[in-house]
Amino acid sequence: MQRIKIAVACHKPSQLPSNELFLPIHVGAKLSPLKMDITRDDSGDNISEKNPSYCELTAQYWCWKNLEADYYGLCHYRRYLCFSDPGIKRDLRNQITTSLLTKENLSRFGLDDEKKMRHEIESSDVIIGEEQKVSRLYTPRGNQNTAYEHWVAHDRALIDKDDLDCMLEILTEVSPEIGKATKEYLGGKTFLGFNCFILKKKLFDELCSVEFDTLQRLEDFVDTSKYGQQLSRIYGFMGEIISSGYFYYLEKTGKYKIKRVPLVYFAFSDPIDVRPINKPNVIHAIFNTADTRPELCAVTWRSFLDHVDSAHYYDCFMLLDDVTIGNQMVEMSKTHKNISLRLVNASGFRAFYKELYGLEDDNTKKNAEDISNHFSLLPYFPYIFREHHRAIVIDDNNIFVDSIKELDKQLKEQQTTISAPKDIVTRALINDIYRQTAEIRLSKVLKTPLNYFSTNILLWDFDKARKTKRKEEISNSFLYKDGFIGSRLRSKSEVMNIVYENDVTFLDQKYNVLFESNQLLKDKLSYAPLSDLRELTKARQHPVVITFLPNDPWEIMYSPTYRSYWQIAEKTGLLEIIRYRGTELSIYRSKHDNRSILIKLFPADSTMRGKLTKIFPPNSKRSDVVKKVLSLFHLR
Repeated sequence: MQRIKIAVACHKPSQLPSNELFLPIHVGAKLSPLKMDITRDDSGDNISEKNPSYCELTAQYWCWKNLEADYYGLCHYRRYLCFSDPGIKRDLRNQITTSLLTKENLSRFGLDDEKKMRHEIESSDVIIGEEQKVSRLYTPRGNQNTAYEHWVAHDRALIDKDDLDCMLEILTEVSPEIGKATKEYLGGKTFLGFNCFILKKKLFDELCSVEFDTLQRLEDFVDTSKYGQQLSRIYGFMGEIISSGYFYYLEKTGKYKIKRVPLVYFAFSDPIDVRPINKPNVIHAIFNTADTRPELCAVTWRSFLDHVDSAHYYDCFMLLDDVTIGNQMVEMSKTHKNISLRLVNASGFRAFYKELYGLEDDNTKKNAEDISNHFSLLPYFPYIFREHHRAIVIDDNNIFVDSIKELDKQLKEQQTTISAPKDIVTRALINDIYRQTAEIRLSKVLKTPLNYFSTNILLWDFDKARKTKRKEEISNSFLYKDGFIGSRLRSKSEVMNIVYENDVTFLDQKYNVLFESNQLLKDKLSYAPLSDLRELTKARQHPVVITFLPNDPWEIMYSPTYRSYWQIAEKTGLLEIIRYRGTELSIYRSKHDNRSILIKLFPADSTMRGKLTKIFPPNSKRSDVVKKVLSLFHLR
């Protein structure tokens, strides 16, 4: 059996393939304060201290001098040679750009299949990436026609043109044949880069000998003392050019079996530690803070901290996009010895599921940056937190006024997959004679719409969910056709109610207490079933969790929500940022409050509103056309 070692250059902790063919190497280890449990490039014969200018080549050098193998390879912690092409469309660089470095994605691209990789490698002398058309590649000086022009167009950005010309002269002195071939490659219309390859030992030795000899000599002619961060990486870029020229040289000889495979680039590869802490009296709590502004979540977290009890240990996760605010919340929790808070980057998971299941509506196709406003990860929590058995899931915009320890008891005893409080607002909308849209829409997907539950607090048995609810079922519940308007994504609460209908136990309303914080909410609640209003009135006497709408803290109507929110906000250390959010909101409303025109023209209890409802029945083709027109003018 051939010995195959593919170095994975890592300068920071990363998710990595579980495959014996890959050898993760900490590059620049000699200069780094990080301690990673992987091979370091500063042992034996090494150039670890040159990593700032040699980049991943310090891993290549270490392998050359210290590792015995029959095949040597090099890739990066986010870029790999792909051994299973799933038919994904290439980007302008003729690479596959994908989302998260997960087990699923590693499997999709054949990076966990040692047997298949070994067969492909042992059947070849050289494995390199696919060529790219130079004319399609971006440069600071526009698109170019040749590989040389492409690099020269990065003069003073990535490299110095004079340094490139000097390197080519030295390379030709070190190896006239490879030097000549490299110049021919640079004069061609295709591009190959990124220092990703797998070579037989003889060829790897030849490449390294020529490459490092050339770069060492080049150091005598280059003054990097005035170079910035990018230009200082000169030798990494020059090595990229030399290796590309070398592969061109090997191909030109016609002596070797050369296989080209796609390069796959993972946008997110940071470590994801979602393993639960197992100890006595532990409460597992997951905060879904990725669907709202992170500074609002600081108020939720501060109120949670103020009501933890000393008899339990709290193992908490926070899913969010803004790690800066998240880090400040981690600092808040350090005053409590019985709390662990770990942050989980939501962006990578969102991109992963969006890519895997096509979760994109007609709005997000036009503006991909708005995906966080349309697509929530909440329904996928049993699969994101795959090692958790069960957890208390806390959605955004809550204020805690008491401990949740009683919820942990209920979670361990519940028979259904989900326990949640009733969603009184939605149940009111279903009863609202002027807003029949909610009833009509929900009756198409729910057998009993009036059993609608809230996602603000969930007691969730993940084990049961994984046994009965597949990711495909969840994904199919997201996307739907909205008549004339086109494809839409359902809200997280609708998806949760579709997936878990008839598999939910209702919690006491004290865990989802609403106050009339604005006139619109006051009008809505008046249509709720009388039994709901009685439960809510009782819950307001001794609330555990107060739920607020995202704009509540800045509403003019005074309510207990308003008072509680700002009392807690003062304790977060983020008061100025939170206040700025209110200023930003007021400015936005002054520019975009076109909907108030419709409300003034057609009040909910007006005769005209009733006549329009008859002419344009909710969810009819006529109303769909009106919705489309109104949305064009930001009136809907």
